[in-house]
Amino acid sequence: MTITTTTQTSPIPTTPKIVATNVTLDSTKPYYVFWLDNLSENGYISVCSDYDDNLQLFVTSGNYLYNYILYDSNGLYNPVGDLSSNNIYTNDDDRPRSITSTSNCFTIVKTNGNAASLATLLFRRINQQSGNCYNNNIIDVYSTIFSTNDAYTNNGNCETIFLASLSEFPIIPIDSIFSNSLITVKSAINGNSLASINSTDPSNWSNFVIYTNALSIISTQQISVQLMYANSSITKDKQFNQRGIMASPSYSGFSTKTLGSKMLYQLNNYAPTSYKMATGFVVKHLDSNCVVYIRNNDNQQNHT
Repeated sequence: MTITTTTQTSPIPTTPKIVATNVTLDSTKPYYVFWLDNLSENGYISVCSDYDDNLQLFVTSGNYLYNYILYDSNGLYNPVGDLSSNNIYTNDDDRPRSITSTSNCFTIVKTNGNAASLATLLFRRINQQSGNCYNNNIIDVYSTIFSTNDAYTNNGNCETIFLASLSEFPIIPIDSIFSNSLITVKSAINGNSLASINSTDPSNWSNFVIYTNALSIISTQQISVQLMYANSSITKDKQFNQRGIMASPSYSGFSTKTLGSKMLYQLNNYAPTSYKMATGFVVKHLDSNCVVYIRNNDNQQNHT
């Protein structure tokens, strides 16, 4: 007699790969900027600070923040609530909601959902990053359109960080900027330099926008920054000369994906079309993998 047996095995379930981001802040790295949509559903981010300073988290305006759980620890214990929790709050209209850690570590986990939050997080060492500033030096651009932000310094560099959100291509729109000292403009993500504005030249810098979700502006004296409506159209002022910055999101460290080409900036004249406007471009940095086009709408031609 022959007996035939059949054995059936079930596939072994696979465990999703956990994507972890671990960051330690210290005297050489006083803050860290994170675009919340870069956090995968099976991942987490943990940011800690050395114990010689206190750790603070800022959360900008955003969508579906209840999908992200915050822990006041270097791990999944001591939960604070989700990122929309009232435990994260602000008393100033132009300041993002914030919370200070009791453990000097924050961990954030995404629970579910694929909808874009379009939110920016800033982790900072409080005393080191704000040490030379008298008043609020962390600004939520979405909440402060058409307003002026003044930062005061105390015998040293005061760094004001502007945070943008609620757009797949977040931008910092600056209508005017003024200080009696040198102004340094750089990305708060990767530190790439964008501009150095002399104290005799700020009146020529107006109506310019920078593609980034975190912009750093540093001055040794009081600085005044007037923000404007967030769009990428640059309008020529009535003055004879006007300076500005054009930089791609990738140069500032903001990672995003687009299908095909995308117009980043548009130059407009303040006067009727019968008035001519001359524009000079000085290329400071050009990635070898990128092709830049300038389109003339009068003759519908592209120039590289």
